[in-house]
Order: sequence, then C-alpha cells, then structure tokens
Amino acid sequence: MSATPIITLDMLRPHGACSDQQELFVDTFGQSAKLTRRNWARAIKVGLSVSWMGRLLSAPAWAEYEKARDAAWAEYEKARAPALAEY
Repeated sequence: MSATPIITLDMLRPHGACSDQQELFVDTFGQSAKLTRRNWARAIKVGLSVSWMGRLLSAPAWAEYEKARDAAWAEYEKARAPALAEY
C-alpha cells in the first residue's frame, strides 16, 4: 500500500494559489495536510478551492486520490438514496 499523499503550502505557491487560499490552507491545516477523505471534506467545508489538486500530485498519488474520492462519492450516494426515494 502506498503512503498517503501530502499537500504542503510550499506546493500551493508555485501553482498560483492566491494569498487568501494560502492563508485559509494554513489556518485549516498548518503547513501541510495528508490527502484523506476527512481532510478533503474539511477543505471543501472551509472554502478551499480543490479544483487544482491534479496539478500537484504524481500519477500514483492522483490514483490514490481518485480511489478515496470514488469511495467517498459512493458513501454519499448511498446515504442520500433513501431521502431521494421519498420524493
């Protein structure tokens, strides 16, 4: 099993993250964060832009991200299915 990818503030800077996003990243995670489902959800919740993620990760790390993302979406769809069935 591969190591969990890590995103750092130093990775954001050269990829054009604006100062507000850099500050929000630091306020939320400090200088770095493991790319986990929990941290991904936390990033979205606090308003971090995550659309640039693919530019930061190696191919193996991106594959790990996609695996975690797909599992999270499956859990989300499973959780909302009963509510949607009522409408």
